[in-house]
Amino acid sequence: QTSVPSMGGADCPAAVPTCLSMGAGAAAGFCSALCVDGGAGMTDAQGALLLSAITPAPNVAACTNAYSGGAMGVPACNALIATTPNHNPLMASTNYTAIRIACIVRCGAGNTCPTGLTCNTTAMACLP
Repeated sequence: QTSVPSMGGADCPAAVPTCLSMGAGAAAGFCSALCVDGGAGMTDAQGALLLSAITPAPNVAACTNAYSGGAMGVPACNALIATTPNHNPLMASTNYTAIRIACIVRCGAGNTCPTGLTCNTTAMACLP
């Protein structure tokens, strides 16, 4: 799971209004859609929040519909940007509400990414 802070999205179009940066003070980010907004769920014994355990169910199609990178990368609902309570990292066997998850781009075959993004092989995500 990737934990990503959100920045103001004034430069992002309405279809992908959330600007994501990778780390505090990052100068660059990318525009994304939300696939979960106001969800609720419980973490497992290891502190992982599984998409299948979130209600209402994540709108994975929002990621596919917002993605325009062709074969360079794979859209995924995986960037956790907010929960209540606000734990970082998430705690084991804990109920969370106000869950917000944004779409990211996973590295494609051969670690390919859309133009302007590079495959981070640790996270297997295309990052600025």
